[in-house]
Amino acid sequence: VRPRRKEHIVPGAGKWEILIHIADLSDLYSPNPIATLATFPNASSISLLRNAAASRGLSRYDLPRGPLHLLPPIMLESLALATTPSSPSRGSDANVINKSVTFWAYIDERDGKILDSGLERSLISSPVGLSYSDASELLINSSPKKINVDSNGNRCRSNEEIAIALLRVIDRTLAVWANQIQANNSVYQKRENRFKTKVLIAQETHEYDRIYGSSTFQRTPGHVIVDRALDLYANGVTALLRRKGAKIPRASGAGEDRGGRLGTGPLRRYIDGIAQRQALSVLCEYGGSPMTENECLEASKVAAAAYNAIDNYSAIKKVDDSGIAPIQKTVGGNAISSRSSGSQQQQKRALRLLAGEMAKRAELVGDGDKYGSTTDSSIGKIVEALATGRQNQVIISGVGAIARCREVQGTLSPGERVSVQIMKLNPDEGRLIVKLVQRGTEERRW
Repeated sequence: VRPRRKEHIVPGAGKWEILIHIADLSDLYSPNPIATLATFPNASSISLLRNAAASRGLSRYDLPRGPLHLLPPIMLESLALATTPSSPSRGSDANVINKSVTFWAYIDERDGKILDSGLERSLISSPVGLSYSDASELLINSSPKKINVDSNGNRCRSNEEIAIALLRVIDRTLAVWANQIQANNSVYQKRENRFKTKVLIAQETHEYDRIYGSSTFQRTPGHVIVDRALDLYANGVTALLRRKGAKIPRASGAGEDRGGRLGTGPLRRYIDGIAQRQALSVLCEYGGSPMTENECLEASKVAAAAYNAIDNYSAIKKVDDSGIAPIQKTVGGNAISSRSSGSQQQQKRALRLLAGEMAKRAELVGDGDKYGSTTDSSIGKIVEALATGRQNQVIISGVGAIARCREVQGTLSPGERVSVQIMKLNPDEGRLIVKLVQRGTEERRW
């Protein structure tokens, strides 16, 4: 944040401007860059890297042989923003200068409207790096752990107090902007509902995660700040480009009507690097002439071709009755299917937990002697579940086991609570089959 110049402050609107910094990749994507020898030794290296980014399209982390980054890791490290640890060690460099593309906005704190904004190329010092959990803790428990005093015994603000003050301003300002955007934009409303569903699913599997230490979707106050900041960046840059009548390069299926962001991930997505190039050209008059409509369309086609090429080799999510997606890869022209070992092991653990809970339930009602195994005692039992919104898939409350629900009329809504009957349960195979009993049930625990 930075204070707005006094003569430009709107009475009652607040005094702060929010600044969002994205790594500057203009030397790579602009046709006429002012490249430094430290970053790119020669012009041919720029062309090679740009072509590599165009052929890959985006960074992928779900490929059979491990992640495929948009650019070589050593290059990503040199282009990314260098941060200072929140607790710097002796010898750590806090004076690295970062090249950034900065969007700034003066937001009315009364109604969330953007009163003034702009885009600029900037140099910023190394920001303090906070983890999501650290930022969330500072927001929730906003009292500093210790009080600093100077040599004269006077109280002085610690780095922790400064971070708390900054986070409060950022959180408050972004919240009022996000609330007015969601109130007037169905795309943002739908995405927020998807987040709420994911939070519900994470809550349903809390006990399972506590026992086995697996990770689920998180939406802490720190995550919310970052999410809203990226939304503000994309929304603001799009508005500035439209005001200039400029064409906007976008990836297929990632348009504004789908909630797609613009220019927020140039280190991970080729089309975002191209969007950053267009924004700098139009709004900062840097890097050459603005792209034409045909050039924007061609960039979108290049990105789409790269996505499709990787998809032919990467994971194809096809959920079977057990609810787990097999991984399908192409080797020598032949399709080979296998299951993701991580998700499969999690499913097996969850099913063992479910079978154990069903056995306990049978013992409580005196039916324990009727069954020869824990899996036998599970068949026919009714349990509560939550719809994930994917192909009538449900997640069993409290244990994290997933299955596709049979005998559903229509589709289950994301986050809808249902009662299902266990038809088949085999922890060794990671297989669970259920059928719908009742929709719209109230939340119940074991």
